[in-house]
Amino acid sequence: PSDITKFDSTNFIPVPSDWQSSTDNAAVRDNASTSGQLKIATIVNRGSGIGTANRTYTGVPVNGDGSGAEATIVINNDAKVKMGESVLVLGCGGVGLSVIKGASLAGAAPVGGYDIEDKTELVNSHGGHNFYDDWMSISHAWDVIIDTVGSSRLFGEAIDKLASGGRYVLVGQPKPDTFLPIKNALSMFDGTGKTIIATQGGQTNPDVDIHRYYRMYNNGLFDYTNLVTHRFELDDVNEGIKILESGTAGRILLDIC
Repeated sequence: PSDITKFDSTNFIPVPSDWQSSTDNAAVRDNASTSGQLKIATIVNRGSGIGTANRTYTGVPVNGDGSGAEATIVINNDAKVKMGESVLVLGCGGVGLSVIKGASLAGAAPVGGYDIEDKTELVNSHGGHNFYDDWMSISHAWDVIIDTVGSSRLFGEAIDKLASGGRYVLVGQPKPDTFLPIKNALSMFDGTGKTIIATQGGQTNPDVDIHRYYRMYNNGLFDYTNLVTHRFELDDVNEGIKILESGTAGRILLDIC
């Protein structure tokens, strides 16, 4: 974006009637409580074609009655994970571990992983805080659930673990003609309303993102090497497939040179 549209008010930004009391407004209201200046504003739906996903724009001019005001705008990817939000990742294979690492880098807390195989060490090494292989042991609700499995049965159980106003992100695709059940549909209206999102690659922009990952790696902020748990020569590809089917691997690489 090149600029921010002005507010149609010469003195005040209109606020809801329950501005002082509603907990839904607390994050914005409290942000301006000391100086009276609004430092952070969240745009819920950025629309399409408005800037590149997962990018920070700085020095953006604000059009208004004054002059010289600028803003910093952060456009997140599909999950829109914010610092301090709780994130549960379903499926801790190569994709799931990458998601856990990304959630950790975004400042999510806690970050949990669920898998039917014991992936405790892998989840912890990628920035996760909790690992679960027993679904019944997951007791609390989560702000964001990222599903890399694509199982309709698991979806039916997991959607009830979503917090009020939470986002459920479908990464793993269900089988064709599969129904995704919502047992307690009324709960989807809790809080500000829950959201189910189907994503294609998380709106990643390789031309931008790979350069960012490279800089983070060079500065010791991002280590991708531990995502690879197994390497095989091309002649041993069948062994690699067996490991992949076992559900115990992260990423598997084939050396073809």
